[in-house]
Amino acid sequence: MLKLTALIILAITFLLTGQYVNLRMKKRVNSLNSLIILIESINSQISFSQKNIMQIIEESVSDGKKDLKMISELIKRQDSDFAENWKKTVELFGKDDCLNSEDKKILCSFGNELGVTDLEGQSNNCRLHIDLLKKQLDSAVKTVREKTRMNTAISLFLASVSVIIFY
Repeated sequence: MLKLTALIILAITFLLTGQYVNLRMKKRVNSLNSLIILIESINSQISFSQKNIMQIIEESVSDGKKDLKMISELIKRQDSDFAENWKKTVELFGKDDCLNSEDKKILCSFGNELGVTDLEGQSNNCRLHIDLLKKQLDSAVKTVREKTRMNTAISLFLASVSVIIFY
């Protein structure tokens, strides 16, 4: 009986691991979508308002884009330079939003250039980084499409094999 229970737990562990990997890939897609929407909102507000960057980001997040832990933490950290805070939060909380190193690099670049130049330069910075994030999003969607079935199949296979071998 104990052996059967251990096998069931092992099989469930394999199945849940595959689903966990799939969920993390999908969360990255959702995070990139939210970041694109956020940067588009920042771009439009930069063009039409005379508020500072933190006010613009707070308003953009209050419009319903609270699903990014990274941005929520950025708003809490208003103790030093914006670019420095942006970089720290991207590095610390980008993993929670399932961002890879290339995504983080793009976001750090965006934060370094935001608020530094004139309105036209900031708008161009936003458009450039929106395009870069859209490429990352396309890549992430393609990865999800290609690997979701494979992860599910592998986890199901490993669960089945473990039950067959050890039973």
